[in-house]
Amino acid sequence: MDLATSLEKVVDKQVVGQTDNGNLIESTKCEGDRKETLPVDEQDDNINKKKSRKRRRPAPREGTRRSFRTAPTSKKSSDSIKELSQILREHSNVVFITGAGVSVASGIPPFRGASDAVWEQSLHDWGTREKFEEDPLQWYNTFWLKHFDEGKAESFKPNAGHEALASICKAYPETTKLITQNIDGLHSHSHGTIPQDQLIEIHGFHGAFKCYTDDCPYSTSKLYYGKLEVKRNRGHCKVTSTANIPRCPDCNCLMCPNCLLFDENYDDHESYMFEKAKEWLKAADAIVFIGTSFAVHLTNLAFEFSRDRNPPTVIYNINIVDNMPASRASRLKAMYINGNSEDILPVLAKAVL
Repeated sequence: MDLATSLEKVVDKQVVGQTDNGNLIESTKCEGDRKETLPVDEQDDNINKKKSRKRRRPAPREGTRRSFRTAPTSKKSSDSIKELSQILREHSNVVFITGAGVSVASGIPPFRGASDAVWEQSLHDWGTREKFEEDPLQWYNTFWLKHFDEGKAESFKPNAGHEALASICKAYPETTKLITQNIDGLHSHSHGTIPQDQLIEIHGFHGAFKCYTDDCPYSTSKLYYGKLEVKRNRGHCKVTSTANIPRCPDCNCLMCPNCLLFDENYDDHESYMFEKAKEWLKAADAIVFIGTSFAVHLTNLAFEFSRDRNPPTVIYNINIVDNMPASRASRLKAMYINGNSEDILPVLAKAVL
């Protein structure tokens, strides 16, 4: 089966709009779907003739956004995948940057674009070091355990997208790198495992803890690996006492999960490997964004390094909606590949392996 045939078998999910709270409105077009939609005036005529009780769909609320580009701006998705596969086969330097969208098929809600997304639930203020230091016990119970239950995280498994990326990176160990914004650890799990020297978990990862005491090595370079002691009740979990929170082996202070909080910087802890990430981005011939919202500093850096390179780095965006900032895309060679990562990435892997 050739690349074009493989792509034809991918379900074509079209994003037709976005509601006020950021939820995506999708329609799915599958083979065999032959329903035709009549113009509104003809529908009304037919309804009146049949004396049907079916009501017309209400008009969208004021302020509801309805327009998204759902097709590539310069090439079809299949052509873009062919070009990207050629870049990989030529052993050019390729950096994959994955966001929350790559883990949706594993059952993990994204940070943006879904009704249960963390950022859609107005918890931005809770995801800070400042809030943690005010009251660690309340922080864990109000914010962390509600959305990042480590016990539940152990049940999540890599999906076909993770596995395809792992296969590609293993097949091209010298020229492929992966930087993930996710803390779910799925790029280090089972068949989705990326070789350690090709992976940067730049926002941290669950299962490890850091300290906030000045001059403590666990605040800048070391990590403590452990678990919270929680009580579960009807599917919910809670830390009942500070005695159940890991304490720093060096200074005995309460520890925070090893994740980059909103008021922290990439260079605050060595585990984020920020300097190495910048080196990878500067050397990249192609950068492939997968399921990212382009809302973090890392993506801005990638665009800056791409623009400064001569020739500029080729940019690809694999996503269900063309959400790359227009101001960025217009100044770079940027191509949009429409689809779910768990569908698109296996096709790419098959083309290069």
